Amino acid sequence: MRPEEEILGILKESLQKKNGSSLVLSIRKKLLSFDPLIGEHSINVAAYAEQIGSQLGFSSDDHDRLVLAALLHDIGKVFIPPEILYKTSVLNNEEWEVVQQHPYQGSNLLKPFNRLKDIILTILHHHEFYNGRGYPGKIAREDIPIFSRIISVSDAYEAMTSGRPFRRGFSHREAVNRLKEGRGTQFDPRIVAQFIKRF
Repeated sequence: MRPEEEILGILKESLQKKNGSSLVLSIRKKLLSFDPLIGEHSINVAAYAEQIGSQLGFSSDDHDRLVLAALLHDIGKVFIPPEILYKTSVLNNEEWEVVQQHPYQGSNLLKPFNRLKDIILTILHHHEFYNGRGYPGKIAREDIPIFSRIISVSDAYEAMTSGRPFRRGFSHREAVNRLKEGRGTQFDPRIVAQFIKRF
């Protein structure tokens, strides 16, 4: 069974049982077993997003759905060929176009689950920029779902501070400075402010 099929099976079973905590734990385990790098990244992004959601006073239900969306935000990467996903040098234009498809592919994968519409939209738009220059929809400001704006900041910070085969990880201070530089262009200024306040 392919990884995406296993994750869909976990989602279906957990949604039928209406057991949110079981769902999150099962998906965390499956992501780590499928790909430790993507799994660890998604878990860290979910942890940062969870704290931002708490800062913003989200309800318990919204809080849980934000965490689930953060865990699943990169699920579309299961469709990226390994030679592109793990490439240690700069991607060429064709390879970058393949990578940019992962929000579409992740959201399409979850379309059978009507109860996850907000999470599907979050996954689709987590690479949008606050100024409208991101992808895939080039939407801006409050047109970008709030969960997507939170995950965008969490995702960027986690990616910057994690080492990769081709570069060292940034320090906390360096990463926060990059977030500050991106306020109003790449990131929602309010979300950056909440992140800095918490971390």
